[in-house]
Amino acid sequence: MLVANVNDYFSTEIFKGVSSSLRKKGYTAVMLDSNNDLKNELEMLLSISTQHIFGGIILQPLNTNLNLLEENLFNNISTVVVD
Repeated sequence: MLVANVNDYFSTEIFKGVSSSLRKKGYTAVMLDSNNDLKNELEMLLSISTQHIFGGIILQPLNTNLNLLEENLFNNISTVVVD
């Protein structure tokens, strides 16, 4: 899960719920923090989509340009956008 900021209560609460649900299905959740930086967010998304080590991503995006996100990520990895 890529969150906008780990210091945000909403982000950590989403992660706790996601982690609990995934654990019941035998998956492990990992939280990544873009630290409220659009450049960090895009770099992490590109890295995730090219490394092929994650089964999917849950994204709390800073970037509201879904076309940019779709071009760089959605075709390569299952994605859920929250927030």
